[in-house]
Formats: sequence, C-alpha cells, structure tokens
Amino acid sequence: MQLYSWQDYIHETPPEGITECPEIEYGPHFRTVCFRGVPANCSVTRLLEEIKFGPIERATVENNCIMLQFFNTRAASRCIKELNTRLKYGMTCEMDQFMSPQLLATTVAHLGLHNASRAVNVSYDVYRRRNKEPPTEESCRNALSTYGEIESVQFVEKTRFGGPSHGLVFRYLDIESSIKVRISS
Repeated sequence: MQLYSWQDYIHETPPEGITECPEIEYGPHFRTVCFRGVPANCSVTRLLEEIKFGPIERATVENNCIMLQFFNTRAASRCIKELNTRLKYGMTCEMDQFMSPQLLATTVAHLGLHNASRAVNVSYDVYRRRNKEPPTEESCRNALSTYGEIESVQFVEKTRFGGPSHGLVFRYLDIESSIKVRISS
C-alpha cells in the first residue's frame, strides 16, 4: 500500500504567512474543523504541516474524516477559508456542527506558563554528558506512547554554542498527552 502525502490532495498554492498568536477562548465555542472525504492512504502529518493558523489542541482521526480542534474560533475559521479553496479530490473542510468543549484550566495554564505544544523533545546530550548510552527511538516511543497517540517522530540535529545537539521530537495528536509527559518527568 503506497502512502501519499497531502501535497497530492492539496493544490500547490502556498498559504499566507501567518505570524499572529491567537488568543484563547474560554467556554464552549465552534472551534473544530472537520475534513471529510479524506483518502485512507494519506498522511495526517502532512495535513498538520499545511495548517499555519495557530496551535491545534487536538487532532482526531476517524474513518475518512479528520477533526482538528483549535484554541479559538478565529483560527478555525481561517483554516477553513484558506484550505477550502485548495483541497482536491472531493475533500471538504467545514466547521463541525457541535460546539467544542471548554478548554481545561490545566491546558490554559501550561500554554501560558510553559509555552506548551503537542511536541515533546528528547535530547541525547543529557545522556552523553553523563556517559550513558542514549535511548533508542523505539524505546522512547514505547515509553511515551503510554501517555497518548503519537502522530510523528522527527530526528533533530542543531548546532549550538557548545557544539552539535541531537535528539528526537515526538508530536502527539493532542496537547494534553504532551502535558502529561512534562508533568511526569
């Protein structure tokens, strides 16, 4: 079975560069975007890379539908406006007809205090400084998957003042999973 990227399903028109930080809305609102007609063989990761409209609280995958829950209505509306004209092959995106649940107080606190995201970084440098063997991607994935469903894993290599830095970035489908990891570590 061949996996296709979202570039196969979305027109090549690049989205506008959006640099604004959306404000968080409290209480139930319409902030969930539903993508329907999603082919079974395309990557959720690629769709999430196309979204440049603010942080996503949760991504839910069901049959041929993907639901993205944003932190506010404005970011969700902007996603629909920008992507609806670029979707191909019968895919559609629209605001979900049900109101999204209220944000948890812990999620709001972690967003404000710790700049939380759906990503968790595992740095190999800590192990090297202690002369220990760094964990493998598989052992990290097994340990971190107990907190929630992992969307993707990316190897990161950066150059810093002290030399190169290596590690893995695990991205969860929802922000609560990454917050659980941060609390437990």
